Amino acid sequence: MPIFTQWHASKQNVLLMKFAGTWELHDLENAILKTCDMARQAKDAVYTIVFADGPVTFPPTFRLPQLAIITNNPKVQSNVKRTFIVAYSCHIRFMFNIYFRISPNHRDCIKVVDNFDEALDAIEADKSLPSMAGAI
Repeated sequence: MPIFTQWHASKQNVLLMKFAGTWELHDLENAILKTCDMARQAKDAVYTIVFADGPVTFPPTFRLPQLAIITNNPKVQSNVKRTFIVAYSCHIRFMFNIYFRISPNHRDCIKVVDNFDEALDAIEADKSLPSMAGAI
């Protein structure tokens, strides 16, 4: 499986979604659904860090609106408070700038960061903020 989902070894309520190598759209959808299922089992709000540990190849048929369709699926709703995307390249940051134009309602729940440590720091800072649950 080219996209792995697991709990962080030492950070409570942090799920990791790791991309490795080549993946297809159904792999992404399955990983997102698995992440949401795992998050539903947690008692408190969950954070997700999405990252790659090496070069990743996007499917040639991948289009950003497909990501919006997957993330707007009712099955994807869970207690994931915020997702941090580690932008290992400027292309990832650019892609999410476009994605936020397609799905502006996701701008508050998805944050793009430069590295894994920045994601962990942002999670710690976010935990001290009041909950946005129910906010529109």
